[in-house]
Amino acid sequence: YKQRFMVAHDDDITSMALHEGMQRNAKGQWTRLAPSGNPGNGENFGSRALVASGQMGKVPKIYVWDVDAPEEPLRELHGHQRAVVAMDFSRDGKKLISVGNDDGHTVIIYDWQKGCQLSNSKGHMAEIHSCVFNPYSPGLEFTTTGNKHVKFWDASKGSGQNGLFGKQGKFPGWNGIKRGRCIKHKQARYGFGGCHVES
Repeated sequence: YKQRFMVAHDDDITSMALHEGMQRNAKGQWTRLAPSGNPGNGENFGSRALVASGQMGKVPKIYVWDVDAPEEPLRELHGHQRAVVAMDFSRDGKKLISVGNDDGHTVIIYDWQKGCQLSNSKGHMAEIHSCVFNPYSPGLEFTTTGNKHVKFWDASKGSGQNGLFGKQGKFPGWNGIKRGRCIKHKQARYGFGGCHVES
């Protein structure tokens, strides 16, 4: 057994995301393996896992890296302030969503391979603890959850740097739930803090 370390961060790591079942083709591009285990396009170099890790700091960094080669990150991303508190990869692994710890809890979607932001928007004035892409959707539907709120987003139709908008979820009663720590997608339903919420 041999340990390997990713040591690029220069401050505390505050969030991570994992995407399994990826492949790197002959052109060096990362794509998702088809459900059968066969590559959708390009030569199959075997199933690999990608990790995104975010840190705290005045200008916190996000690194995307291959678990089989953690010593050399694939991409360094920027855009947040104070800390990166939550992240998730899209269904195909090509996009990365992240939430910052600034006053507006900014939500950013990256094309991480190109190193560019696809959208940048204020998330919520209350703290956000989780962001999750909908794994049942081929588009860019995702959900953010936090203190006494859940918000549904859809960036599938495209948006500018300031053109991403979310829809606030409605609850019949919070039943004492004050902090939305996690959410689980189940097709048209969402499990949230022990409750089921309709989108």
